[in-house]
Amino acid sequence: MNKPFKPDYPAAGHVLGQSGGTRKTSGALKIPGFPGQGVEIVFPPDDRTRVEVTTSYPWNTIGQLIMQFPNGEFFTGTATLVDGRHVLTAAHNVFGNDLGGFARNVWFVPARSHDDMPYGIAEAERVFITEEYYTLSPANPNQTPDGEVDDITLYTEDYAIVRLKAPLNLPIMGLYAASDTELSGASARITGYPGDKPNDYMWTAAGPISAPDEEFIFYRIDTYKGESGAGVMFDFDLPVGLAVSGVHVAGDAELVTNFAVRLNNQRIGQILKWMNA
Repeated sequence: MNKPFKPDYPAAGHVLGQSGGTRKTSGALKIPGFPGQGVEIVFPPDDRTRVEVTTSYPWNTIGQLIMQFPNGEFFTGTATLVDGRHVLTAAHNVFGNDLGGFARNVWFVPARSHDDMPYGIAEAERVFITEEYYTLSPANPNQTPDGEVDDITLYTEDYAIVRLKAPLNLPIMGLYAASDTELSGASARITGYPGDKPNDYMWTAAGPISAPDEEFIFYRIDTYKGESGAGVMFDFDLPVGLAVSGVHVAGDAELVTNFAVRLNNQRIGQILKWMNA
């Protein structure tokens, strides 16, 4: 039986297509709101609070990601601005075999608050994922039956960089490979665009993480569909301060936890290599 053809891994990143399915008004892309997709868990009581002023730091480093895939479907996620032209997100936000491969179009809407898009809509031109994630091609959490991630070990490389067509003159969030000592007993914050809340508003929640794991960060911080790709933010002692040390992936119903890819030195090195490519 013939296997479906799969192109070689794009080491230099995947170049995104033209903005099909959108319309332009006064030179600006007009993109409607889409319900979030993904696999996450809210643990009662719901501790999430809405971010009222999204244009202040650190909220203005966070934005909604909108993806259009070759099969025509739209999905939303969350991303963090890590330099003027690059945002950090989850790999499954931009690639999924069950969605036709790489996203066809991606947009980043920094500090979005419903219909208020204070910094406009930034169109992306290229996305980067690891060869391991591309080769393994795990089931996209957006598409898994009953919202379950069966084997979290397939998601150790579920992080990605999205390059924007034009730089944004906004604050950025630093990345930090925290040690086990720094993570032990630490509290984290996750901020994004959950689909169970009024569409396209930014929400945030914080809480303790579980004992450090080599590959993942585990927590019972409330998240929901649409927050995939959000940075897991910590307030470390100075001189580090606020920094992202993980990328939120999904929830695992069997383990009764949400989880993120842990950013170690190797992964941050890969991210910097993509950004400088």
